[in-house]
Amino acid sequence: MRWLVYFLMVASLPIASAQVSTGTDALIEQLGADTYKERVAANKKVRGLGFRALPALRRASTHEDPEVQLRANDLVAAILKEALKELQVLGTHPGAGHKKWATRSMFTPDGKFLITGSLSDIRVWNLETGKLGKVFNHRSETWSLNLSPDGSRLAVGGSPAIRLFDWQQGKLTGKIFAHENSVWGAQFDAKGEHMISVAKDKQLVVWNLAENKSVKNFELPGRGRALELMPDGKTALITVFESEHVPGTVQLWDVEAGKALRVFKGHKKSPASFELSPDRRVLATASFDATIRLWEFATGAPLKTIEAHKDGVEDVAFSPDGFYLLSCGTPADPTVRLWDVKTGKELHCSRKQPHGMISLTFAPDGKRFVTTGKDGSVRLWQFGIPAK
Repeated sequence: MRWLVYFLMVASLPIASAQVSTGTDALIEQLGADTYKERVAANKKVRGLGFRALPALRRASTHEDPEVQLRANDLVAAILKEALKELQVLGTHPGAGHKKWATRSMFTPDGKFLITGSLSDIRVWNLETGKLGKVFNHRSETWSLNLSPDGSRLAVGGSPAIRLFDWQQGKLTGKIFAHENSVWGAQFDAKGEHMISVAKDKQLVVWNLAENKSVKNFELPGRGRALELMPDGKTALITVFESEHVPGTVQLWDVEAGKALRVFKGHKKSPASFELSPDRRVLATASFDATIRLWEFATGAPLKTIEAHKDGVEDVAFSPDGFYLLSCGTPADPTVRLWDVKTGKELHCSRKQPHGMISLTFAPDGKRFVTTGKDGSVRLWQFGIPAK
């Protein structure tokens, strides 16, 4: 589902981005202007652009004018300092927060609602009001959330069934018993006709929703932890592991033929999650070995290893422009960190969050993201400085 959200975020950007880039480059030139007044005015305008100015400021780091270089680098530092701000803890009023771990979250494509899951229930938050809407107990864990292409059905991967809900009404509409135990990844295909899922039972299953039966069943070389169906509908990225404390891999599978096409191998412990960059060139994998690894997606070649957190890395997410990467950590290092994808350098670290986090997800507008925590909290964050 994330690839769809990213598509919605960047689909309208090319013309606007070019205009912003051209205008920002001109403003950056003014950072080296002869008069103090001109330099201050340019500085204020560039800083007001926030994250949108960063690509041009990055280019200015090699500007022929050392004064422009210095001021551009200062602006990058100032913008990144304001990069991650906690806006709101959803459900701090009595009875609103999850009673157990908040495990997964997803935004509706229009960005108006946030759906979160825990070890006990599903909750729908109205982001325009910041208030809790529907709550439905499904008496099971939540390890994956996915909306059907038409947005009407919510698939919840749990134990042992995949539950289907009318999320707007909070009503259970069906159950899929495709696995013997915990389902950690479940996703509708592009037409909403099949469900593709992986689970602790080491099975990859393709389920025909109309006929309510399995049409394909393949044995994985380990437990399937996370799943992301590719836009071609024929391949899927899957995390394969035996336990959190032994090496695991992320694999690209042909879900029609039932075979691995590419294996991303190198973590010393199990990968917890993965994320493809918006341009689909770089794969980021987060692991319980405390590292993030970057790979060339087309070939599987390793690009970079980032010593990311003091303990395991639970989740990662690319910024809409693909220049930056967010990560969140376990209780031993319960922070959100911002990374430069090109250099692998840490740019910012949040304050510690209670009990650690499990997932992070960008909103469709790319200006906000959400973290879910082991204290049951759902936190809404600002990403970058909003345009003024």
